[in-house]
Amino acid sequence: MYIELFTALVEALPTIIDAICEALPEIIDMSIDALLELLPLLIDCGIKLFVALIEALPEIIDTIITAIPKIVKSLVESIKEKWPDIKEAGKQLLLKIGEKIADVKEDLKNKAHELVEKIKTGITEKFEDIKNAGK
Repeated sequence: MYIELFTALVEALPTIIDAICEALPEIIDMSIDALLELLPLLIDCGIKLFVALIEALPEIIDTIITAIPKIVKSLVESIKEKWPDIKEAGKQLLLKIGEKIADVKEDLKNKAHELVEKIKTGITEKFEDIKNAGK
């Protein structure tokens, strides 16, 4: 039964899509009309919600301040509980950084050597240019 229903829906899909596309302008018009009709109510609700939040702000702040010790305690307990994992992760991170520095060290040394050679070549060429310009 479900397979027949699914098959029928798949076969009717082009007709369904055509009907939706045909009705789309009317759906959009009706949606915009409804939105415009309800706009004053939406604005009023937004203002009431904003005012209620402002009025509740002292209570919200008080609740947050009251909860700070619990939050800090929970944070400290979590860190203490997970400290071995945090420590191991930090150790692994430092080891990987050390490995990467060792890998890059040779490349940096080669690049520094190339840079020094280019500087020497550039200076030598400039002196040659100055020397030849004087002749």
